Amino acid sequence: MPLTSALPLEALVDPVSGIVRAVAPVEHPAGAPPRYTAMTADVADARRLGAWPADRVSLGTTFGDPRGAWIAAVAEAVERYCGNRLPPSGHPQEPRRATAAELTAEEARLYGPGALPAYAPWQYGRPGFPYAELTPDTPALWTRAVENGEPCWAPVALTHLNWRQGELRSLPRTHHLNYAGIATGQGLDDAVERGLLEVVERDALELWWHLDGPTRGIDPASVPGLTEDLAGCGLDVHIVEMPSEFAPCVAALVHDPGRGMYAAGFACRYDPAEAARKAVLEAVHTWVFTQGTVDADGWVYR
Repeated sequence: MPLTSALPLEALVDPVSGIVRAVAPVEHPAGAPPRYTAMTADVADARRLGAWPADRVSLGTTFGDPRGAWIAAVAEAVERYCGNRLPPSGHPQEPRRATAAELTAEEARLYGPGALPAYAPWQYGRPGFPYAELTPDTPALWTRAVENGEPCWAPVALTHLNWRQGELRSLPRTHHLNYAGIATGQGLDDAVERGLLEVVERDALELWWHLDGPTRGIDPASVPGLTEDLAGCGLDVHIVEMPSEFAPCVAALVHDPGRGMYAAGFACRYDPAEAARKAVLEAVHTWVFTQGTVDADGWVYR
């Protein structure tokens, strides 16, 4: 029987048949803000279904909102579960293996070589460089997409995650794994908006970082709610604005003076205060994660 309404988010979580097997709170790390809340999701093993290397674990974090952290963990699990799936042969959305020249000869629209990001010529010429230039004659995998409301073909190398599995490893590797822009939302429009904001965030970060651009500091005490979020922790917090013409983008740096450890976070939101809180939350999470990488037997490696 076809569904007439969306299932609740909880339907994704089941120990036997769920995409997510379970969601559990993460033990509160020493020195973290008391309001720091983290949930981890145990994701079903998609590899049992074929060449589908979806992430087995996802994490959701908030300041003082366990339900929000639960939703974030499940949403990230679904995001990676779907993003790592290539529609199989015979599926209506099956990708197509072709060169850009072949698609152009068929008068197909494509988001192709001239419009895509590429490495510098000197990089392609360097011995052992792992990426090949996507030219009109480079064999590639293409997926159906939409550009300005019109159907087109886009390279799977930029639209999917760990797609180079099995026989597909024979195709030239033209781009690095692209996590920026993949998102889960409450409906298509919400997911698209979240994905676009993530792209804006990475665009602002890359331009600001690599071009050593200017910035303006933000007093953490001026961000509504952030003082309460950070109460009771010994981290030094610094926040700056990353220049962007599209939406407020913020970078945060936390410093743990006791461990001599730094961690950064970045965010883009329509509300600059929300962007600042999200960047700090991400920086705190990166600080927590980094502690698990310091020792050779840290929990990250287990």
